[in-house]
Amino acid sequence: MFSPDGRHVLTFNGEIYNYRELREELRAFGHQFRTESDAEVLLTAFVQWGVDCLPRLNGMFAFGIWDNKDRTLTLARDHVGIKPLYYAHLPATNRTPGAFVFASEIKAILATGLVKAELDPEALNQFLTFLWSPDPNTLFSCVKTVPPAHVLVLRADEIKLSQWWDVSFDEIDEGRNEEWWRERVLETLDRVVKMEMVSDVPLGSFLSGGIDSSGIVAMMERHRDGRAISTYTVGIESEDLRFDIIPDDVKWARKVNEQLRTDYHEIMLQPSVADLLPKLVYHMEEPPIDMAIPSYLVSQAARETLTVMLSGMGGDEVFAGYPRQMAMKIASAFDPVPNPDDPAAPPTSTPVTG
Repeated sequence: MFSPDGRHVLTFNGEIYNYRELREELRAFGHQFRTESDAEVLLTAFVQWGVDCLPRLNGMFAFGIWDNKDRTLTLARDHVGIKPLYYAHLPATNRTPGAFVFASEIKAILATGLVKAELDPEALNQFLTFLWSPDPNTLFSCVKTVPPAHVLVLRADEIKLSQWWDVSFDEIDEGRNEEWWRERVLETLDRVVKMEMVSDVPLGSFLSGGIDSSGIVAMMERHRDGRAISTYTVGIESEDLRFDIIPDDVKWARKVNEQLRTDYHEIMLQPSVADLLPKLVYHMEEPPIDMAIPSYLVSQAARETLTVMLSGMGGDEVFAGYPRQMAMKIASAFDPVPNPDDPAAPPTSTPVTG
C-alpha cells in the first residue's frame, strides 16, 4: 500500500485491533482515508509519528515501510513476536553489490538465490538444547530474525536495530488483594476476547479443555452475535496415550462443550500423521516440535468453514502453568542448603566424642 503522496510504501502481515480509535485520532491531524482497512491506518500512523507510532499499536504485526525520499527501510515486529519477520543482509564487496532481503518466511529469502541454505552449527546446538534458537538466530547461517518488540532501520547499507518495548514491573501495585487481581485479569481477558472477535470473516476457537482455551470460549459465548461458537478439538486415542504423560484433552473438551453448547468438532490423531512431517518441516522451516502436528490437523479441519481462530496458546507462559515451573519453585526451597560437592561450600563440622 502506498501513501497518498507516494513517498511511503507498506507491506504488512497481521492485524491492528485498535485501528478504529487510531483512525479517528489521525483524522484530527487532517488525514483522510480511502479504505476501512487497518493497513491504511498503520501506514498513516507511521507517516504521522514515524517509529513512535509503535507503542500506540495494539495488535500482532510484522511490517516493512520504504521511504522513497529518505531511501530508508523500516522493519518492525509486534510486542511478543506473534508474526514472524526474517532478513538477510549481504554487505557490498569489491566483487558483488550489497543486498538486503526480508520476508515472513525463510523460504522466500532463499528463493531469491542471493542467500545459500547453509546450516548454522551454533543455532543447531541452541535448538537441540532449548528446542528453539534464541533471537536473532535461525538454523540458517545467513538468515536472522527481527526480535520481538524491535525495529530495524536500514539506511545506506547500514543497519540500526533497537528495542521499542519491554515488559516492565516498575508500576506494580503491592497494595491490592488477590480478589482485586482476579477481577482485573478477568476484565482484561474479556475485553481482549471481545476486541479480537471483530472480524469480517467467520471465526471460532480451538478448545483443548484446559483453563486457557475454555476461558476464551466462555468469554466468546458472552459476546457472540446469536450463532453458536464453532470449536475444534484434537485428541489422541487411549491406545496411543498409554505410553505418554499427556492427559486426554478430549474428555475435558467434551465437558466444557456440555456446559457451553458450542458448535463442537472433534479430530482424533491417527498413526499416519508421521507422513505429515515433510510438509510440516517445509512450512515451519525447522524440525516440528510439541504441538505442531495436532495444530496442523485441527487447523486444516477448521479451515473448511472458518478463516480466523482464537487460541489459548500462551496461557501457560503467562500464568506459569508448565510442570517445570512448579519444579523450579519446589527446587528453590533447597537453595539455602549447601551442596556438599561444591568446593565453595563451608566445611561441615564433625562431632567429637570420647
